[in-house]
Amino acid sequence: MNNYFLITVDNTSTFNATTFHSYLVSLYPKHFSSWWHYIEGAYIVYTSLNENQVYNLLHEHINGNNFLVIKVDPQHAQGWLPNEAWTWMGRSSS
Repeated sequence: MNNYFLITVDNTSTFNATTFHSYLVSLYPKHFSSWWHYIEGAYIVYTSLNENQVYNLLHEHINGNNFLVIKVDPQHAQGWLPNEAWTWMGRSSS
């Protein structure tokens, strides 16, 4: 069963966002069947992996910065995003 996970990273001076973004892109489609990145420092991935497996893929590429991997349900979300973000999550824009 696939789930959505929010990945957020503490964007400190030791974190290279470009390198991390490239690494996440490299995980598609083998590990992530889909993903989006509409907010700086935040990614949502759609995957058959669990939170521990996602963590294990990422922790070496975070360079000691704080980060969070948490399961999310897009049907229980609210915010201001482009229409294509809501469409990707299977929702109408709010």
